[in-house]
Amino acid sequence: MGALYHLRSNDEQEKAVAECVRVCRAGGIVALAYVTKIGACLCSINADASNMDTILKFLDGTDEGVFNFSSPGEIEAIAIKSGLHKMHNIGTDGIVRVIGSKLAKANEADFQKYTNYHYLTCEDESIIGTSLHGLWIGKKC
Repeated sequence: MGALYHLRSNDEQEKAVAECVRVCRAGGIVALAYVTKIGACLCSINADASNMDTILKFLDGTDEGVFNFSSPGEIEAIAIKSGLHKMHNIGTDGIVRVIGSKLAKANEADFQKYTNYHYLTCEDESIIGTSLHGLWIGKKC
């Protein structure tokens, strides 16, 4: 599927996912890409936090930008309602956007250790939402 983050309303997202499920064969895989609310906030707060009015709009859905931010739970609810069985819900970039400057200084061995950390935690439901990008993968029942 792709970019649920460009569909402005929950209704539009539900219709898009339902159509994906409709055209998918039984046992087929549907992948849903989304941008998380918390990840967007973490990546967008400026150095002096003077843009908090904008950041709060990310959380309550009143931001009028081109992206629609969702929680992992919101995407999962739409997918399950549409008849998909969850295979994975992944925080694809984890916390790299928050700690990128530190990783840029890491040597190869330490960067590999971070990569291993990311693989071990990218599906941890307690932190998926801190990743800017999410990927929900499900199978049509």
